[in-house]
Amino acid sequence: IEIPRTMTGFWIPRAVILEPPLREADCFRNFAVKVNRELDHRNQNSVLVSSALPEEGKTTVSFNLALAIASISGGRRTALVDLDLHRSSVTRVMGVVPKIGFEDVLSGEVPLQAARVATNITGFDIYPVATPLHHTTLKAYELLAGPHFQTAVRLLAKNYDRVVFDGPPALLVPDVAVIAEHIQACIVVTRQGVTKRSSYLEILSIMPEEKFIGVFLNEASATRRPRYEYYFEDA
Repeated sequence: IEIPRTMTGFWIPRAVILEPPLREADCFRNFAVKVNRELDHRNQNSVLVSSALPEEGKTTVSFNLALAIASISGGRRTALVDLDLHRSSVTRVMGVVPKIGFEDVLSGEVPLQAARVATNITGFDIYPVATPLHHTTLKAYELLAGPHFQTAVRLLAKNYDRVVFDGPPALLVPDVAVIAEHIQACIVVTRQGVTKRSSYLEILSIMPEEKFIGVFLNEASATRRPRYEYYFEDA
């Protein structure tokens, strides 16, 4: 697929590749450099991005982080995997609705390769959710706790140099605690003026301490364009 490069529709999560370039793109590239450095230091290649609650910018950070990593990695293969099985936003960013999704991989109906969506960004693939589970009787945490998820994570780590997982909000569903057991590193997204301190502390208690590598502060300005700042604390 061709990921749109125009400032129309759901454009903010595509800030890194928009034309003309935006200052947010440089922020996300700097962020990607920090994430790459930390993963290299740990000899790891996968990272889970989550937030406490919806509307804190989780998918915006996940998509732009993956795009930024792909843009600065010089040939490294990068994958973005949608693990928000309840309320996926990745397909909105892509501008298409796939027929096969990562949820089909988790249920064992199709192999991992069947859910792969190749993009026009060199070395960048997406594994989206085609049918959010609120349309079905399936339970996300049961799929994520099953053997097909572990198998898919291992194959992704083998096939890609970097894998960014866009997880669900941690305080609404039990999925994140299950997911974090199998992902090598975790990042928490917060939004200034939206994320409550109590929610922030609660999500930190959910994330495995040894896998937690930092916090991304998403600060919405009064204008239409949001501002982004990032903060990384030492392990």
